[in-house]
Amino acid sequence: MIQSRAMACSILGINSHATLEEAKRAYKRLVKVYHPDAGYFFDASKYREIHEAYQYILNHPAPPTTSRIIGSGTTMPNRMAEYHAFNTQMKKQKEQRSADFFAAQKKKDDEYRKAMDAINNIIVAENLKKLIRDQL
Repeated sequence: MIQSRAMACSILGINSHATLEEAKRAYKRLVKVYHPDAGYFFDASKYREIHEAYQYILNHPAPPTTSRIIGSGTTMPNRMAEYHAFNTQMKKQKEQRSADFFAAQKKKDDEYRKAMDAINNIIVAENLKKLIRDQL
């Protein structure tokens, strides 16, 4: 007993979001192999399972997929408005990534500068100790 569309699609060897046309092609391909009159791999249980899966898919079609496509507006001004809105959004994202990059780079430079100053201070302190020891 088939309990879900995904289960039916796996039996037919198709994606769970497959169209009815894809399901029909897969069904026909499998029926040619497993049909009792085909004589290749007659397996009544497998044939019934394929038929049941196909019937389930016919009765439970895939939900429509919605995708956001630029230019899906009905008129040219709508398409141009969508295009400009998309470009504006992409430009803002690019500027934000650039600002984030430069802020991170500035932070690294500041940390490097502080580390180098600390190293230089240690070197100066060591040299002063050496001078004091030499004079004593």
